[in-house]
Amino acid sequence: FRDHGWVVRPPRRVQEAQLRMTPYAAEFALQHGRDPRAADYVRDLELDEATVTEALAVNACYSPDSLDRPVDPQGDAGPSLGDRLVGEDSAFERCEARHMLEPLIARLAPRDRLVLRLRFAEGLTQREVGEHIGVTQMQVSRIIARVLGQLRVELGVDLPVGSLAA
Repeated sequence: FRDHGWVVRPPRRVQEAQLRMTPYAAEFALQHGRDPRAADYVRDLELDEATVTEALAVNACYSPDSLDRPVDPQGDAGPSLGDRLVGEDSAFERCEARHMLEPLIARLAPRDRLVLRLRFAEGLTQREVGEHIGVTQMQVSRIIARVLGQLRVELGVDLPVGSLAA
């Protein structure tokens, strides 16, 4: 039963269109040596273009791929679909954070931006940052706590104090 049902249920009209389109596609491929285009479905099955487009898009809902399937269709070696999924520490998350933070950081005072860059981008210790800008390590710690707190408020993030300044 599981192998003959929809994983995600599209609207009934799309399911019915898909039921007509599947055997048509097999027959069309035999006759023409290629898969049918959307226009072929519209013309021969008398379906509207929106329904055909939606039915083609939801085809994967009927027969999903295994995450263990190799990406390379020619062999079993190499990464699987599951290996290519985005992990928790993904470039996407870093990109999203950068996109959200850039305008906020741009509005900071020049010294505050410099402190953040030296501490987090260049990896200097608080003492080294203090030596660079002419203040004590304690003052650098206060600047970082203040600026991170301000950024959290502007982002609407409710994090424990000190969780990002460490």
